[in-house]
Amino acid sequence: MLQGHDLLERIELELRKAVPGLTVFSHLEPIEDPRSWSDIHLDRPDIDQLIQQERMPHASSQKSGPG
Repeated sequence: MLQGHDLLERIELELRKAVPGLTVFSHLEPIEDPRSWSDIHLDRPDIDQLIQQERMPHASSQKSGPG
């Protein structure tokens, strides 16, 4: 578990270096613990919903009136 935690710390650091101002939250769960899978729905976006949102034009990018 300590190795996994250290790896996540390095990943978070690299992400913050690559994207200034980024806030990263990670959580490590042991794969062998069945309880790790019981919260899979928490704070995880629905991938189908994200894909649909990407396909839809964003309201902020549409012009309203002559411009």
